[in-house]
Amino acid sequence: MQQLTPEKKLDIALEFLSTHGAKGGSYDWYDDRAKERGYDEWLFKYLLTQNISENEHLPIIYKLHRDKFLDTFYDKTNGEQLGERPTQIRISFEGIMLISNGGYEQTKKANETNQARIKRNELIIMIGTGFAGLYALVQFFQ
Repeated sequence: MQQLTPEKKLDIALEFLSTHGAKGGSYDWYDDRAKERGYDEWLFKYLLTQNISENEHLPIIYKLHRDKFLDTFYDKTNGEQLGERPTQIRISFEGIMLISNGGYEQTKKANETNQARIKRNELIIMIGTGFAGLYALVQFFQ
């Protein structure tokens, strides 16, 4: 099986949340309340079926939260500061927009294409400047 890129792993999690959100778009994370509420598919289990190891699950959630594509909720008011994992997560509107525009993988490709275009333009400018400088020197010494 092909190794998943970090971007693909993030996209898998966002795609799941955008299509399997519970009522109101929220989704229970690790706790047993998900079963009690009748949510058959946990994100946790889904990520395992996609060959994303368990030690990557929480970092994926935190990355999505830092990038503002995911909202996280905690039972206790200071649960986040104590380093507890979130009890509930919800895809944000920004996350929905990202997935509808191709996700992290598409964004990375677009950035790489843009960087290549910038480097090409800089090279053209450098060559043009060099020729202009040589022309100015020839004109000066004539």
